[in-house]
Amino acid sequence: MLKRLFFLIGIILLTMGCTTKVPAITQYVLQPNILMQPMQKPSTKYLLKVAKTFSNENLMGKKMWYIEDSLQSNIYHQSQWVSSPNTMLTQLLVEKIRQADIFSGVVSYRSHISPHYRLESNLEEFVQYFDNAKKQSYVVIKLSLELLTTQHLRPLAMKSFTVRVGVKSLNAKGGVEALNSALEKLLQEVISWLKGVSYDQ
Repeated sequence: MLKRLFFLIGIILLTMGCTTKVPAITQYVLQPNILMQPMQKPSTKYLLKVAKTFSNENLMGKKMWYIEDSLQSNIYHQSQWVSSPNTMLTQLLVEKIRQADIFSGVVSYRSHISPHYRLESNLEEFVQYFDNAKKQSYVVIKLSLELLTTQHLRPLAMKSFTVRVGVKSLNAKGGVEALNSALEKLLQEVISWLKGVSYDQ
């Protein structure tokens, strides 16, 4: 009788464990709002290839990281990126530079076309920060770019960009919104920089 009781209790506990709902993971995407001018004639006759953005290992996965008190790194367990930040940024660079009509063509690193110039990028910082009491938060994006001539294999121009934006909602969603806002400003600065480069050298 006692064995049967333990058996029934075990079945009940097992059933309860199987019916426990696992919280859903919310996925986020980088989608900054950038208003571009209507399509115009490209300002140069050159072709640009955008290399895949380099980054540290944390930014090469889908996990969403944040830092507390400038020291402790953590992840949001119920939130993640649709794709890795460095992959999404590479796609955004191709898209936004193409829309800016600076070059006659802009292709990604997957293309086999031989370009006149190659844009390399390094995503050095892309994170949400909290103070020790978690009462304030902000995000920082730091991106370094190097524009190379493929003919002479030498750097034509280099530039680092850093943008910091405050977070309104102290959670993963608020961090994503702030990162998109920061990325919007950063990409606008990148476009302005590329437009100011002297390509006929």
